[in-house]
Amino acid sequence: MAQPLSGKQCAKARSRASRRGSGGLAAQGSGAKPLGKTCPDWPSASQSHIDNHPIDLPLPGTFTMKFMKVGRVAIITRGRYAGKKVVIVQPFETGSKAHPFPYAIVAGIERYPLKVTRRMGQKTVEKRSRIKPFIKVVNFNHLMPTRYTLELEGLKGAVSAETFKEVSQREDAKKTVKKALEDRYNSGKNRWFFTPLRTFLNGISWGVLSFERARS
Repeated sequence: MAQPLSGKQCAKARSRASRRGSGGLAAQGSGAKPLGKTCPDWPSASQSHIDNHPIDLPLPGTFTMKFMKVGRVAIITRGRYAGKKVVIVQPFETGSKAHPFPYAIVAGIERYPLKVTRRMGQKTVEKRSRIKPFIKVVNFNHLMPTRYTLELEGLKGAVSAETFKEVSQREDAKKTVKKALEDRYNSGKNRWFFTPLRTFLNGISWGVLSFERARS
């Protein structure tokens, strides 16, 4: 049986629910039942209670991540590409049949361009300015969004859910992403996106700090 919350805890819970937006029991209908702890004035999920309390505790998966938009720059936190910067190409907040969870198709840089100096020749500069991209389907839980955006016209329509079904389509999409990223890098814009994050030092993620410092 659900444990009742105190009056102060109930007020905080309702405040969090209002900030997250609608999506609580009122959006689930009269058949929905509260999960976990409940408020003292919430003995059951009756229709009269729902009518009198339009904002209640949201159930898992009922609120959307509106900040996960196309062009949003994020950092992958899990898996092979952990710590890599990516740009969201196409978000799927409600999931799909193949992926029944909120996810996004992202494009990122697997191998960053190397440092160049004025003394290097043209061929050396071109070789060290190459980028190895990757495209991937990533769960929202494994993405850390930032406040920055990166608008690339070359990525629009280049990657979709159908791209991952055939190897040839995936390779063609990676070539398109590679060209778009290299063009933006050679133009001198958004250089902060083309530098790798610093590694962990003494248990503190200095990589995120250096990313913020590069933008300031």
